[in-house]
Amino acid sequence: MPDSNPSRSPIAVVGVSALFPGSTDGTGFWTDILAGRDLLTDVPETHWLPEDHYDPDPRAMDKTYAKRGGFLGDVDFDALAWGVPPSIVPATDTSQLLALILAEQVLRDAAGSDFDTMDRSRISVILGVTSAQELLATMVSRLQKPVWVKSLREHGLAESDVQAVCERIAGHYQPWQESSFPGLLGNVVAGRIANRLDLGGTNCVTDAACASTFSALSMAVNELYLGDSDLVITGGVDTLNDIFMFMCFSKTPALSATGDVRPFSDQADGTMLGEGLGMVALKRLADAERDGDRIYAVLRGVGASSDGRSKSVYAPVSKGQAKAITRAYDFAGFAPRTVELVEAHGTGTKAGDAAEFGGLRIAFGDDTELQRTALGTVKSQIGHTKAAAGAAGLFKAVLALHHKVLPPTIKVDRPNPALEIEASPFYVNTKARPWIRPADHPRRAGVSSFGFGGSNFHVALEEYTGDVKPPRLRTLPSELVLVSGADGAAVARRALELAERVEVSGLRRLAWETASAFDGGAARLAVVATDDADLQRKLRAAAAAITAAPTEGFERPDGTAFGVGAHAGRVAFVFPGQGSQRIGMGAELAMAFDAARGPWDRAAAQRWDGLRLDDVVHPIPRFTDADRQADAERLRRTEWAQPGLGCASMGLLGLLRALGVSPDAVAGHSFGELTALHAAGVWTEEDFLAAARTRGELMAAAAEQPGGMLAVSGTIEAVTAALVDGVVVANHNHPTQVVVSGPLDAIDRAQAAFDAAGLRCTRLQVATAFHSPVVAGGVAPFGAFLEGLAFAEPTLPVWSGELAAPHGGDVREVLTRQIAEPVRWTQLVTNLADDGVTTFVEVGPGAVLTGLVGRILGDRAHRAIALDRKGKDGVTALLRGLARLAAAGVSMQPAALWEGYGEPVDPATVAKPRLALPINGANYGKVYPPAGGAAALPAPNPETPSVAARSVAPATRPTPVPTPTRPATPALAATPTGAGTPRRALRSFSPSTTPAPTPHAAPRAPEVPMTRPTTPAPLALPAASAAATPAEPWIAAWEEAQRQNAQAHTAFQQAMATSHTAFLQTVEASFATLSGMRAGAPAVPIASNVGELSELPPAAVVSAPAIASNVGELSELPPAAVVSAPAIASNVGELSELPPAAVVAPVAPAAPAVDLHALMLDVVAEKTGYPADMLDVSMDLEGDLGIDSIKRVEILAAVQDRAPGLPEVDAGHMGGLQTLGQIVEYMQGLLPTAQNPGELSELPPALAPAPAPTPDLGRYVLELVPSAPAGLAQPGLLGADCVYVTADGGGVAPALVAELGARGVTAQAVASPPPSARAVVHLGGLRPVTTDADAIAAAHSGFTTARTVASTLTEHGGLFVTVQDTGGAFGTTATDPARAWLGSLAALVKTAAQEWPDASLKAIDLERADRSDAELAILLADELLLGGGDLEVGLAADGVRRAPRSVAAPAPTSAPVIHDGDVVVVTGGARGVTAACVIAWARRTKARFVLLGRSALVPEPVAAAGIEDDAGLKRALLQAARAAGQTPSPKELNAQVRSVLSGREIRGTLAAIASAGAEARYVSASVTDVDALTAAFATVRAEWGPIRGLVHGAGVLADRRIAEQTDAQFEFVWSTKIDGLRALLAATASDPLALLCLFSSVSARCGNNGQAAYAMANEALNKAAQVHARTRPDLLVKSLGWGPWRGGMVNPQLEAHFASLGVPMIPLDVGATMFVDELHATRADVEIVLGGEPRPEALLTVGSDARRLDLEVAVGASTHPWLRGHRIGGNVVVPAALVAEWFVRVARAFRPDLTFEALHDLEVVRGVKLADFENRSDRFVLSCRQVSNGHGAQLAVTLSDTDGRLLYRAGASLAPAGAAVAPQGSVPAPRLDDWGGAAIYGDVLFHSDDFQVIRELDGVGADGISGTLAGVYDAGWSWEAWHTDVAALDGGLQLALLWARSRFAGAALPMGFGELRLHGPPAAGPIRCVAMGTARGSQRATADLVFFDAADRRIADLRGVELVLRPDWTAPTARA
Repeated sequence: MPDSNPSRSPIAVVGVSALFPGSTDGTGFWTDILAGRDLLTDVPETHWLPEDHYDPDPRAMDKTYAKRGGFLGDVDFDALAWGVPPSIVPATDTSQLLALILAEQVLRDAAGSDFDTMDRSRISVILGVTSAQELLATMVSRLQKPVWVKSLREHGLAESDVQAVCERIAGHYQPWQESSFPGLLGNVVAGRIANRLDLGGTNCVTDAACASTFSALSMAVNELYLGDSDLVITGGVDTLNDIFMFMCFSKTPALSATGDVRPFSDQADGTMLGEGLGMVALKRLADAERDGDRIYAVLRGVGASSDGRSKSVYAPVSKGQAKAITRAYDFAGFAPRTVELVEAHGTGTKAGDAAEFGGLRIAFGDDTELQRTALGTVKSQIGHTKAAAGAAGLFKAVLALHHKVLPPTIKVDRPNPALEIEASPFYVNTKARPWIRPADHPRRAGVSSFGFGGSNFHVALEEYTGDVKPPRLRTLPSELVLVSGADGAAVARRALELAERVEVSGLRRLAWETASAFDGGAARLAVVATDDADLQRKLRAAAAAITAAPTEGFERPDGTAFGVGAHAGRVAFVFPGQGSQRIGMGAELAMAFDAARGPWDRAAAQRWDGLRLDDVVHPIPRFTDADRQADAERLRRTEWAQPGLGCASMGLLGLLRALGVSPDAVAGHSFGELTALHAAGVWTEEDFLAAARTRGELMAAAAEQPGGMLAVSGTIEAVTAALVDGVVVANHNHPTQVVVSGPLDAIDRAQAAFDAAGLRCTRLQVATAFHSPVVAGGVAPFGAFLEGLAFAEPTLPVWSGELAAPHGGDVREVLTRQIAEPVRWTQLVTNLADDGVTTFVEVGPGAVLTGLVGRILGDRAHRAIALDRKGKDGVTALLRGLARLAAAGVSMQPAALWEGYGEPVDPATVAKPRLALPINGANYGKVYPPAGGAAALPAPNPETPSVAARSVAPATRPTPVPTPTRPATPALAATPTGAGTPRRALRSFSPSTTPAPTPHAAPRAPEVPMTRPTTPAPLALPAASAAATPAEPWIAAWEEAQRQNAQAHTAFQQAMATSHTAFLQTVEASFATLSGMRAGAPAVPIASNVGELSELPPAAVVSAPAIASNVGELSELPPAAVVSAPAIASNVGELSELPPAAVVAPVAPAAPAVDLHALMLDVVAEKTGYPADMLDVSMDLEGDLGIDSIKRVEILAAVQDRAPGLPEVDAGHMGGLQTLGQIVEYMQGLLPTAQNPGELSELPPALAPAPAPTPDLGRYVLELVPSAPAGLAQPGLLGADCVYVTADGGGVAPALVAELGARGVTAQAVASPPPSARAVVHLGGLRPVTTDADAIAAAHSGFTTARTVASTLTEHGGLFVTVQDTGGAFGTTATDPARAWLGSLAALVKTAAQEWPDASLKAIDLERADRSDAELAILLADELLLGGGDLEVGLAADGVRRAPRSVAAPAPTSAPVIHDGDVVVVTGGARGVTAACVIAWARRTKARFVLLGRSALVPEPVAAAGIEDDAGLKRALLQAARAAGQTPSPKELNAQVRSVLSGREIRGTLAAIASAGAEARYVSASVTDVDALTAAFATVRAEWGPIRGLVHGAGVLADRRIAEQTDAQFEFVWSTKIDGLRALLAATASDPLALLCLFSSVSARCGNNGQAAYAMANEALNKAAQVHARTRPDLLVKSLGWGPWRGGMVNPQLEAHFASLGVPMIPLDVGATMFVDELHATRADVEIVLGGEPRPEALLTVGSDARRLDLEVAVGASTHPWLRGHRIGGNVVVPAALVAEWFVRVARAFRPDLTFEALHDLEVVRGVKLADFENRSDRFVLSCRQVSNGHGAQLAVTLSDTDGRLLYRAGASLAPAGAAVAPQGSVPAPRLDDWGGAAIYGDVLFHSDDFQVIRELDGVGADGISGTLAGVYDAGWSWEAWHTDVAALDGGLQLALLWARSRFAGAALPMGFGELRLHGPPAAGPIRCVAMGTARGSQRATADLVFFDAADRRIADLRGVELVLRPDWTAPTARA
C-alpha cells in the first residue's frame, strides 16, 4: 500500500481539551488514564436518587438496575465573563455552559499567543450532541399538570387541595422563560460557542447516537478538505446522565448488572454510563506547518459506513464495522498491520465486544503478526459517555501518540476466551507501557466509534514527526524541588517562602521554578514530594532542621536532603550485572523522558530470534501465570538479560548526561563492565548492544556444560579455606558474601564442606558455573567477536572487576577472559574509595550494587546512591537519587528534567472569576433531588381512611394492564445487603447507622429489609410449593400475606419512632403535673396531638435522641434488652406490646476532634526521650527511631489514653506500618465521620457479651487426638478459578491436580503461584530433604509462597493450604532431624489465619511412608473436599485423622539432671525474662552459668550516671553529644541508650546470680557464629569443665505482616532461633550434654498477627526438640512455649489489653518458678505451653466471638444421587432435613471442643432448587459464628449461595465437652384411626425413589400420627459421615404433612421448625416416629416429632414444626 493518498490531505490536530469524570482538565484526565484509575462512582444526589429509581431486578417496572456511572465534578462557570446572566443559567442546559469552557480551552491551545488577535471568520464548530438534553425533560414535565389534576380529583381531594398539590409539584421544575427554548436545544451547544467566541464558520451539531463525535469529526475534516474552513473545533458533548438515560439503557438492556465496565473481558456483562466533553482543533497539515502551529498528531483518514439491512436496528454488525475501518486506512494510505494501538468502542457488552472484535479481525486480516496491536478503551475507566464516547477515545489516542505511551485498559483479568484474541493481531493492554518504535515509520493508531442505527466510524491517526510539537502533559507521580543559597540560613528562609507559596502556586510550578533557578550554591536543599501538602510539610520540617543546625547536612528517608559546602571526593558510576534485570525495567522513565526511551527505540531496529528487545523486556500483558513465568524465564536467559540490562542502563545514563551529571570513573559488576566501557566512550551504542547480545549468546551456549554456583556467608578467607577441588571463587561481593562456582559434583562436595565448616550457603538458580573454567569455552569466541569491534580510547577511567583497578593496555584481552575470571567486587570498591571516590551512583535497574557498596565500606565516609528501586516507581526513585546528589554538591542542570514539558501556569497569576457558579453534569438550580439527598425527603404520611373512602375510579377507559410475569414488588422494598439479600441477625439487634433527620424535615419512608416474615418461608417439601408458578392463586395469596406482614412490621417500626416524640412530651407533661400535684395545683393538660398510646408498659423507659429510621428487627428481644430508638416521626400511631424492660439507649458520642499528628509527636517524644525538634511523622519507626513492636503498643496506648474516643486498632495491621505518619493516617481512617452520627461504637450493655474472666496460669502439653472430618469442603476450593499446587519435588503435585480435576476442581501445578492467586496448596513441605539446608530452604519456600499471595488473600480472601511431612503427627513422633524444620509451616498457616481474616487456611501433616503419589493425592483431595475448616490436620500412615490439641497437665517431678558445679550455657540469659529464670535456677542449683548475649559490655558514659529512665538518658546523652560538637541521629542516640541500659541489666544479672551462690560469666558473641562460640566454649571448658546444659533463650522480633516482611527481616528472626540452635549444638557436639531447654512461644502454637517469622522459628524449635528427645534418650529436652510475661516488654497498657482478651500475664517470679519446675519434671512432656490456655485469641487478636467459619458443599448427581427422589415440578430441591444435617456439621466443626446439643429456629429464607442437577454441581456456603460463649456456646449458622443470597438460617446450641444431651419431656401416644385408602405417595406426597421412606403407617388421629420409617442407611443412600438421620427426619416431616391433610382435609405447607435435638448417631434398622399435632386455628398447626431406633432408644426430637394450610384450599369444618 502506498505511504500516502493524494486524494486526502492529512489533517493536523493542533489543540485538545477534555472534561471527563475525575478531573477538570486534559492534564488531569491524561493522568487518570495512565494511572489506570477507576472513575466510576455511585450516582451523586445532584443527578438522581437510587432510593427513587433503583431496583436490582432488571424487569422492575420504571426502575433501573444500575446506580453507578461516571459523573463530572464541579467546574467554576464565570457567568459574567461569558455574558450569561445568572438568572438564565438554570434555564440553560449545563451541556451548553460546559461546552463554552471546553471550546475556549481548545481554541487557546491551538492559537497560543494569537488567541486574542486571530482571524475567526473561517473557524467552524461542529460537535456531536445527541438530540435530547436534560432540561427538555424538565420543561416537558411542567406541562403534565392536567394529568395531575385529573388524578387528584379522581382521588377525592378538595379542589383547593388539588391546585395546591399541583403548584407544589410544579415548583420542582424550572419555570418557562424566554431563555428556556434555546437553553434546551442541542444545536445551541455549538451555536452558543460560535456566538460567544465570535466564530464565523459553520456551526452545527450531529447526532449519530454513540458515534456522534465521529460523525461531527467526519463533517469537520470534509470542511477542511473542501477548503470551506481553515480551522474546525470538533468533538463530543454529553452531560445527559439523568434517570431518563439510565432507564433507556436499562430497558435495552445494555447496562452491567454487576455495576462495572469490563471490555473484552471474560467477566464483561454490560456497560455503565458516563458523561463528559472532549474537543480537538483541526487544521490542514500543510497550513499548520506553514503557520508554525504545534501539532499533537496527524489525522490521516476517517472511514464511515452503515450496517445495512440486519436483524435489528441496534444490533452491531461486524461486517458493517469492518467497512468503516478498511475505508479509514484506505484514505490514510497505510496498512492496518502498521497500526500498533486501537482505541475501541468497547462498551463491555458481550455482543458488542464480540461484534467489534470480529470487525477488527476482518479489517486487519490474518497476515498480521500475532498480538502486535494494543487494544483497549477508556470506557473501562469512565463508562460510556455516549455522544462524547468518541471524543474520550480520540483524546486518549492522540495523547498516546504525542507522549509515545501505550495507555492501559483496566478491569480485564482475563480476555473473553470466545474472542480467541491470542490468535489475532490484537492484545488487551492492561498497563501503561512505553510505546517503543523503530524509525521505519511513525507510530500509528486507530479509534472506533459506533452508534445505534448502524452508524460506524473509524479514525486513522499517526504520530507527528516534525519539529514543532506541543509540550507534553506533566503526569509524573512526584516532583523535585531544589533550593540553593549562600548558607543554611538563606536556604531555610527560602524554604519557608516556598512553603507559603505552595497553596497558591502548587507543586509543579515550584518544581519548574526551582529547577530553572538552581545554581548549586554553598548550601542546597532538595525535596521530592508527591503533592502540595507533602511539599509544604517537608519544606517546613527541613527549614526547622536547617535553622537548628545550619552547617550540618542530612538525608531523610522521605526524599529530603540538605548539604553544605562543595562536594567532597570523586564520583563513580557503577553498572549492575545479570541478576538485576526484571520485566518492565526502565518503563516509567521511558514513558516520562525522551532521553530514557531513545535507546529502546534505537534497539528496536534490530531483531534477534524474530523478536525486538522491547518485546522481551516490556512484553505485552499476560493473563496466566504460565505466560508471565515464561516471560520472566526468557528475560533471565543471558542472551536477552544482558542487552536488556544494557539498554535500561543506557536510558538512565542518557538522562544523567542530559542533566549534566558526569562521573570521574566508571565500573561494572560482571556484565556491567561492558556498560561502563560504553559510558566511557569506548563503544558506540550499536556496538555495545551487539557485544551484550553476543556475550549473552556465548554464555547461554556455555550453560550447556553442567555446573552450579553457591552463595556462601563468610569471609573470603574462611570460604577459601573450605574450598574443594574444582570449585573457584566467582564473585567476592562483600566482606561476608562470596559466590563460588564449579562443576555440579564439585559443588555438591563444596556444599557439604561449607556445612561442615559452619558456613551457611545457598544454591543459586543459575544455568551453569559462570566465572569459572566451566565456561572457558566461551572465551575464545568472544575474543574473536571483540576483534571485529572498534575500541576508542576511554574518556575516563574504567575499572576492571578482575583487576580491581583501571583498565590499562589491551582492554580486549581483559574483557575476553572476564567470562571465566572472578569478579573482585569487594576489592574494586575498596580501591575506588582509596582512590578518592566518595559517591557511588548505581546506573541501572535495582539497587544491588548500592547495598554491596554499603556493606563493603561500612562506616567509612561515602554515599551509595541508587537511581532505581525494585517495587518503587522509577521516576520517584530517580528523583530521590538526584535529590541526594544535588544536596551533596554534585554538579547538575535539573532544568533538563523539564525538557519537552511546558512551563506550568502559575495559578497565582490567573484571574479569579468575578462570579463563579459551580456547575456539573446535572443542570444548575435543580430543585429535585433536594440538597442532602434522600435524607432530606419527608417521611410518608399515615393512612387516612376518609380519603381512601372518597377515592373514585377514573372516569376514562382503563388502560389494559398486561399479566405480570412475576409477583408484584411489595410496597415495602427489601434493602439489599452486601449479598443482595435481606438478613436478620439471629437473636440479636443491630441498630441502624442511617443519619437522623433534622427536626424540620421528617425522614423519608424507610426502605428496610423484610427481616423475617410473620409466616416463615415454606420448607421445600410439598410438590405444589416449588412447582407452582407465580400465577397460581395460593402463591399470590401467600405473597400478599407476606407483603402485609412486612407493611405491618414497617408500621410497627414507624410507630416506635413516632411514639418517641409523644412519649417525651408525655413525660415532660407528667413531670409538670406531678410537680403541680405536690404543690396542690391541678394537673397540666398535654397539649400535643400525639395519637394513641395504647398499652404502654409501666417499665418502658425511652431516653434517646433521634436515631436513624432503618432500625432492623425488634423481635425476640430478651426482657433486659437495650434497643436504640428509631427516628422521630410526626405522627405517633399505636405503640403496643413493648417488652417490659426495654430501654432506648442513647447514641454513642462521636470521638472528639483530635490533632493526631501533634498528639503522636508529643507522645513519642515523651515515651522515647527524643526532643520534639528531632521528630517528624515521616521518620521510619525502626530505622530512624528504633521503635520496636512492643514500644509501638505502649505509644499507641498512651495516645488512646489521651484521646479516649479513638477507635481500637488492628495490631497486626499496625505492624506493617513503617512511619508515624502512616499510623496517624490509618487511625484517622478509623475515626467515625460526621456523616454517620447514628453509628453505635459498642453494643448496648445488655446485649454485649460479658468479658471473659481471666483464666489462671497453667501448663499445657501437646496431644494429637482423633478427629473425624466435617464432611464439608474447605471454603475457597470449590469456587476457585484455579487451585495452584506448588511442586513437591516428586509426583504428588501432578497427581493432586489430576485428582482434583476428576472431582470438578480446576488445578494447575506451578513452581510458584502468581500474586493474583486466590487458591494455593503448597506442597513444599513434602520435598525430600537430606540436610538441614534442604529442609530450611523448603520451609522458607512456604513463607515465600505465602508472601506472594498475601496481598490478594488479605483483600479478597481465598484458600491457602500447606502440606508437610513431619510424620503425620506434627513432629510428635518424628526422628528425622532435618524434617523437623518443616514443622514451621503450621505456624505460618496459623499466623496467616489471623492476618487474612477472609481467607481459609489449613496445615496438613501428611506422612508419606511408603504410599504412592496417587494415594497421597487422594488423601489430600479428600481432606480438602471433606475435611472442613480444621486449621491443623495430621494424616498419619495408620489411617487415623488427628488434630493437635493443647491439654492442661501438671508437671510430674523427676530427679534434676543439672547439679551444683555443672556448666550451663544460656543464650539471651543476661537480660529480661531469661535472666529472671536463671537467677531463680541459681537459687536452687549452684551451677556455673555462661550467659551469652549480643550486647557488648562497655563502660557506661559519665553523662548517664544516676539517670534511670529512657527519656532522661536520651536527653542527657544528647546534651553531652551536642556539647562535644556532635549531632547524633535518633537512631544513633537510641543505640547509645540501649547500650547503657543493657550494660546495667547484664551487670545486675551477674550480681544476682553471684548473690544466689552460683557462678556466672558473660560472653559477648553472636549465637549464630560457630567459630566465635567454639572459641568461647574452649575457654569455658579450660576453666570450668565440660558443658552439661544448653538453654537457648535468645530471640529477636521484626514484626511485619506476611505481605510486608522482607527476606532480610525473616532471616534476622529465623537465624537467631534456628541457626543459633544449630550453632550451639555444633559447638557442643563433644560435650556430655544432659539438658537441652529451648525458649519457644505460644505464638508457635497459635500464630500471631505480624509474627510469621517468629512463630515459624519457634515452631521449628518445638519440632527440633521433639526429634532430639526421641533420638537422644540421655538428654532431658524441653521446649517451653511462653505466654506473655508481666513487666519487661509488656507495659501496663499492653497488659490491660491482654486482660480485656482474657489472657493472663506471667509474673516474673511465677514464670521463673515454672521454668525451674520444668527442669525437674519428667522427660515425657517435651513441647509445653506455659501461661494462659493456648488459643488464637491468646495474643493481640480478637477472640472466637469475632471468628466466622465458612465451609462449602457441592451438590449434584455425582455427589448426592439419592436426591433424585426429591423432585418438585421437575427440579431437584434440597430438603430442609439435609440442610439441618449440614448445619450440625458446621456447628461441630466450629467448636469441636464442645458437644452438639440442639439446632433451633431453622428458617427457610429461600428454597434451594437445583436446576441442572444431572449435569453440574451447585455450590453452597455454610457460615457459622458465635453469638454467646459461656457454659457451652450459642452459634448462628446460615446457608447461602455463591452470590451471597441467604437461603436458610438457624441457631445451634453446644454444651460443654462430655455433657450428656438427655431427652426432654415425655412422649404421649396419639389416638389413632385408620389412614384410609388414599395412596401416601402419588395422591398426597410427591416424594419418589429413595425418598419414599415411610415403610408402615400405624394410623392417624386428631392429635397425631405415627409410623415406621427407613433410616438413612436402610434407605440405601450413599455413605457419608452422617451426624443426623436425614432420611428419617424427612420421613417424619412427611408424616406431619399426612396428619395435617387428615386434620384439615387440605394440603399444608411446613414453614419451619423450632428445635432439633439429637440424642445419638444414626443407626441401622427401622426408625419409629411419633408426631403430636396441635391445631392453631382453622388454618395453622404445629407438630412435635420424636424418633426411636430399633432398640426403642430415643435418638432425636424435632419440635415446633409449623404447618400452614395452603391458601388455595377451602378448608371444611375441622374434624372433632
